[in-house]
Amino acid sequence: MTLSYDALLALAHGLLAGVPSVSFGDDLPRRKETHARRVHAAHLPAEEPVVVLYDVTGFGTGDEGYLVTPERLCWHDFAQPPQMLLWSDVRSISLLGDKLHVNEMVIPVGGTGAGASASLFFGMASASTGKPR
Repeated sequence: MTLSYDALLALAHGLLAGVPSVSFGDDLPRRKETHARRVHAAHLPAEEPVVVLYDVTGFGTGDEGYLVTPERLCWHDFAQPPQMLLWSDVRSISLLGDKLHVNEMVIPVGGTGAGASASLFFGMASASTGKPR
């Protein structure tokens, strides 16, 4: 079971409101979404809605950072190729300082958004399996 788009959007707004560099699907700049979808084209279906985009680029292009859909987490850091994980495949989420780890992989977030992002990821992973992670 995954959260619906509307439920995920409400959860994301509640957890990430006020976090710099976060855009929500209901107000996501088209240019950022286009850049993010281009980066993740190999593993992000075109019809899957982007609910959250956390942009860690200095110029606000949306090429690096993470995006959340009801089905998956996609992320890209300049030092690594774009990656994706289905919410149902998340085994662990940890916060070490300002570093957010999912299944021992580092997700690019700014320091102020790491805790809120971890909470969002926990909620998504828990909803996908019906049990806490």
